[in-house]
Amino acid sequence: MTTYRGLLSKEWQLMKWSFVGYLLTNLVISVFSLAPSIVGSVGNIRLEMSSLVNMWLILHMFFFTALFLQSLHKDIEQPDIWFHSPASIWELLGVKVVMAFVLNSSSLLICLLSAGVAYVTGASEVKLNLFGLPGATHIFITFFMSSCLIMSFSLFIWVIYKITAYKISHLAILVVMPLIFAGSVVWGILSAINDTKSILFSSFMYITISIVLFAGGATLLEKKVRY
Repeated sequence: MTTYRGLLSKEWQLMKWSFVGYLLTNLVISVFSLAPSIVGSVGNIRLEMSSLVNMWLILHMFFFTALFLQSLHKDIEQPDIWFHSPASIWELLGVKVVMAFVLNSSSLLICLLSAGVAYVTGASEVKLNLFGLPGATHIFITFFMSSCLIMSFSLFIWVIYKITAYKISHLAILVVMPLIFAGSVVWGILSAINDTKSILFSSFMYITISIVLFAGGATLLEKKVRY
């Protein structure tokens, strides 16, 4: 337990300023999105609640990955931490995922509270299918699965880039570009499946691919930094 507390404390130190920066940016966007509707300074503007919430969800899908990769990049710049750590690669990466998830969820909660302010003040319109239980459940499950998939794919691509850059420097981008394109195609297919198939089937596909990509990235990363 002491080991995990130490790892979590380290991750907080690595991520805290990025978290503050992202949170302030999100709040500024929130203010500019809501201000015209609340003060009524531009005609009779009413902000549609679903548009605001969808914007926050999309931003936070990438915010989760950005926090994770930023922490990972800082650690790799000090490889001694990884060489001498008694923790396994799964523990080291797992703690980063947990901390990034907690901070990302905190930021999203604050942003959703600002959307709640818009609703309470009457500055927004509500689509019932967003706040109905089935619709809301589907939206947030998709958000969680997409966030995990983007993070796992980014880890895999980041490790491939680091390994190939050691051999061919900046030309490594030519190696990862086709992988990024292929990943975008796969994500599009999964999104289509999520819209047409059952939530259980699409969840299985998302989770399976995320685990495979994360395991592949973690294994390659361990070989790079420890062998």
